[in-house]
Amino acid sequence: MTRYRNFDTLRLIAASSVIFSHSFLIAEGHERNEPFAGPFGHILAIYGVFIFFILSGLLVTQSMMDARSLPTFSLKRFGRIVPGLLVCNVLTILIAVEWFYEGTWAQFLAEHGRMVLTSLSLIGDGPYFNGLELYPSPIYLGTILNGSLWTIQQEVLSYGLVALLFCIGGLNLTVVALLFYAVLCMQYFGFWGFSKFMGNFILVAPCFFAGMIMYFVLRYHRPAGSLALLCLLLLAGAAYFRVLDYTFPLLGAYLIAYLGTAAPINLGNSARFGDLSYGTYLYGWPVQQLVRAWLGEGAQWWQIFAVALPVALVLGFVSWHLVEKPGLKLFVPRSGKKRPVPHAPTDGQLSVPAEPNSSLA
Repeated sequence: MTRYRNFDTLRLIAASSVIFSHSFLIAEGHERNEPFAGPFGHILAIYGVFIFFILSGLLVTQSMMDARSLPTFSLKRFGRIVPGLLVCNVLTILIAVEWFYEGTWAQFLAEHGRMVLTSLSLIGDGPYFNGLELYPSPIYLGTILNGSLWTIQQEVLSYGLVALLFCIGGLNLTVVALLFYAVLCMQYFGFWGFSKFMGNFILVAPCFFAGMIMYFVLRYHRPAGSLALLCLLLLAGAAYFRVLDYTFPLLGAYLIAYLGTAAPINLGNSARFGDLSYGTYLYGWPVQQLVRAWLGEGAQWWQIFAVALPVALVLGFVSWHLVEKPGLKLFVPRSGKKRPVPHAPTDGQLSVPAEPNSSLA
C-alpha cells in the first residue's frame, strides 16, 4: 500500500483554513470581511470542508473496498471518528461549565442533561447550552461551544451511504457518478431539503461523491499535470463567473488527486508528527472561543488566529497520540497477516490496482 504524504498536508491546510475563516466570525460577529467571501462566494472554511469531503470520499471508498466486510469497515470508521470526538466534547463541556457557568454542576446537569447526551451521541450539531455564555455577543456566538461539528454528522451519513452501496452491489463508478450528478442538480435547482441537516448534506455531498469518483478513476489513470492545470484554470474561470459551487467538486477532486498522488511538488511530511488534521479541526473552534473570551471585546481576527492555530495544532497532536491512535488500535480488528490499515478520511493512503504502465504505487 502506497502512502501519499501530500494528502496529510492537504488535510492539515484544510483544517487551518477553517480556523482562519472562523477567526473573522468570532472576532467580528460576521464573515463579511473574510477575504475569500466576496470573490469566491464562500469563506475559505467552506472550501476547506469541501477538500475534507473530497479526500474522505476517495479514501473511505478505498477503505470499504479493502475491508470487503461491513463489520470491519464499520469498526474502522467508528474507531476513527468517535473516540476523538467524544473526548473533545467532554473536555469542551467540562471547561465551559467550570469556567463560565454560574450555577453548580447539579444545576447544569438538571437543566441540560439531555442536551449533554445529545452532543455526545452525534445527534446534535455540537454543544450548545442556553445560559452558558463564554462572552457577550449579539448573535449568541458566545454560547456556541463548537460550531464546527455539523460536518461530523454529514461524514457519518456519507460513511453509511458507502456501506449501503457496498451491500447492494452499487459501489461502482456508474452508480457513484449518477449520485454525484443527482445531488449536484439538487444543489443547482435550490432543493436544499426540508431541514438544516439535509441542507448541509446537499452542500457537501457533491464533494464526497466526487472523491468517490476519483477513487475509481485512479484505478486506471494517473493524474496528469496538464489536466490538473486545466482544472485550475477552469476553477479560476468558475470563480470569476460565480459558478464555483457547481464546478469545484469534480474539478477540485481531480486537482487534489493530482497534488496528492502525482504532483512533483512535495508539500512536506506533516505526518511525521502524527495525523493532526482531525484533532486540529475538532479543537479549533473551542480554542478560538476561549481566546476570544480571554482577549475580550475588541479582539481582532488576526489575534485570535495567531493564538488559536498553534494551540489547536498542539491539541491535534495530543489527540492523535493519546486518543485517536489508541482508539484505532482498539477498534480495528486484528488479523494474523500484517498489513497497513487505511485510516480514511485521515490516513493519506491510497491502494488501488494500477495499469502496468501506471506508477500510482
